[in-house]
Amino acid sequence: MAKHNGQTIALIIMAVMATWIGIIEACSCLAQSDQPRYCGTDFFALLLITDEQTNDKSMSREYHFQPISIISDKQRLLDTYNTLYTYSSSAACGVKLRPGDRYLIGGNVDRQHGRLLLQLCRSFVERYVRPSTVMTEDFQILLQHCGSSDQNENAVVIDKRIESIGHAGDARQ
Repeated sequence: MAKHNGQTIALIIMAVMATWIGIIEACSCLAQSDQPRYCGTDFFALLLITDEQTNDKSMSREYHFQPISIISDKQRLLDTYNTLYTYSSSAACGVKLRPGDRYLIGGNVDRQHGRLLLQLCRSFVERYVRPSTVMTEDFQILLQHCGSSDQNENAVVIDKRIESIGHAGDARQ
C-alpha cells in the first residue's frame, strides 16, 4: 500500500510541474494604455507579406514584405528594412502571418540587433482584406484614435508608387 501512495504522490508532483511549465511558457501581456496598440509603435503600415522563413536554431520566424502604404514611419524604417522578425512560438509572444496576405502592422525596431520586431503584446497585426480604394479613409479613421496634439504627426503618408501594388484578393472584394 505504501508503494501505491508513492506512485500517487509522484503523479501529483508531475501534474503540478506540468501546470507550472505551461504557465511559465505562456505569453502574457501587461496592461496597456487606453490608446490602440498601433499608436505606440515605431512604424505602422499596410504590408504585403511575400515569404516566410523559420530559423529553428534561434526559434524565430522571418517575414519578408513589400510596403503597400506607409501610415506612420517617422524614422523611415521601412526604407531601410524589408524583413520582420518574431518568435516562432505563440507561447513566446510570436505572431503568425500568411505569405501572400496583406496586413496592417504596427511594430517596433530592435535597436540592439538592428531589425524590425513583431510581438503579440507590443505590436498591432490585423489582416487587411478590404479593396485598395478604401485604404486612405481607413487609415485616417484609425489615426483619429491616437491622442496626439500635433496633427501633422498623425498624417497618413501614402506613397502612390507603392500603393499600386496589386493583390489577388482585390478582385473578390
